[in-house]
Amino acid sequence: MCFLSKFKIVTLAVAVGACAVLVLFLWYIYSKPYTLQVQGIQCQLGETHQDYVEPVTITINGTVQKRLNGSQIFKGMIEIEGEGLPHLEDQKKVLINIDKRGRGTIFDYYFDQDAPGPFSYDSIFIDDKFESLTILVKKEVKAGAYSWTSDDGIIIAAPAINREEAVALSEKLMR
Repeated sequence: MCFLSKFKIVTLAVAVGACAVLVLFLWYIYSKPYTLQVQGIQCQLGETHQDYVEPVTITINGTVQKRLNGSQIFKGMIEIEGEGLPHLEDQKKVLINIDKRGRGTIFDYYFDQDAPGPFSYDSIFIDDKFESLTILVKKEVKAGAYSWTSDDGIIIAAPAINREEAVALSEKLMR
């Protein structure tokens, strides 16, 4: 009888432990709502573009889901007042796969008569608390071809109140 009692206790402990692990696993990967509104700066890199500085308001509303490998998925809307998403005046839903270093690519899917397909803002760098971010904005270099370079690329960084803060934050997040 004593053996049976120990067996029941061990079985119960294993079952409770397994349930606890399952609950923690589901809580970890469950999509959590995420909302942020922050003031930032849009500016162009390079010595000859020092005067290109515009304040922007970034509003993010969606869900963040963690993955077991440390990466995350953001699904929702990103609105950048003062910038606007190309090709997406009425639909701003995006999907971002963010690696464990905080880097992701913003994809917008648009449909237009001439060229349906994805548009990429290029990269987003975001801190692990989702409080600071930098977006590298591709610019059109020729019809239908977009590019970004560190010599003269456009960045949107938040929170920031001037060009120096935006550049410093971007350098920190992009390491």
